[in-house]
Amino acid sequence: MVVTSLSPVELKVNQALSETGADQKANPAMFEQILDSFSAMEKTQVAAKTEMADVLMGRSENSHGALIALQEAELQMSFAASVRDKVVQGVNQLFNMQI
Repeated sequence: MVVTSLSPVELKVNQALSETGADQKANPAMFEQILDSFSAMEKTQVAAKTEMADVLMGRSENSHGALIALQEAELQMSFAASVRDKVVQGVNQLFNMQI
């Protein structure tokens, strides 16, 4: 399955990475945007679980849509875990630097 659209988390990370050091300014709203992205990810997770529960309980016959929603939620969670791992790795490298 090929995903052509980016999740809100991916869009925010791409935006943050595209800024150069000269153009980068203190942006207190960026933290709020990242939190909003995580709340959007949570909504995707809940929607996928709800769709799959509806299919399993017989309230819906849209199993294809439920599987797509589950795959999208899984990809978003995988991306968030990768970002978390990279942040932890960066912080550990900072702690291990000798002054």
